[in-house]
Amino acid sequence: MDLRPVEINTKGEDLLYYKTDNHWNDLGAFYAYEAMIKHIKKDFNKVLVLSTEDFDIEKKDIKGKNTAQMLNMIDDFTDIDFIFKQKVPSKAKKVKNVGYPMPKTFPYKWAFEMDYETGIDSLPNLLFIRDSFGKAVIPFMNQSFNRSVFLFDNWDYKSNEHIIEIEHPDVVIYLILASLWNGVLTGVDKSPTKQKRKDQL
Repeated sequence: MDLRPVEINTKGEDLLYYKTDNHWNDLGAFYAYEAMIKHIKKDFNKVLVLSTEDFDIEKKDIKGKNTAQMLNMIDDFTDIDFIFKQKVPSKAKKVKNVGYPMPKTFPYKWAFEMDYETGIDSLPNLLFIRDSFGKAVIPFMNQSFNRSVFLFDNWDYKSNEHIIEIEHPDVVIYLILASLWNGVLTGVDKSPTKQKRKDQL
């Protein structure tokens, strides 16, 4: 999917990207989630689809973000964020990571793997290969599946076949920054691994 038309067509008076950051804000992330999950629902009817009606959304003024920080002027710029307060608590709970091999050069080790489960067996399972744009999507996407694994794979966007073989996901999503599209799947990864999830032992 090309998410650019989604962001353009849903944009009203509110900003969907930060003014002082190169990422979408939580409102922009939600519209991206909504488009992806509705597309997935065509093949997986039981997938849970959240809507804006499930949240109280608060518009909030915040300090400048990463581009302001690069200028050492974080207090000199303001930005706008949208706080999503869920009316019914999320069933998605963070669970212990499997511990898939991390690229040695990856700088954000705490963000490499994030695993969630809702405990709703009727929902499909997800493997989500992401970059930094995926962070704001996770709190929405992890509620739509039974088990969801989010991997920030060092902007390599590899096929991660060895992980797919372990997870057996029903759905695999690659959220890809358009400027890095030329490198997508050039590193097809068929690495053997002896790792197994605990429930497969």
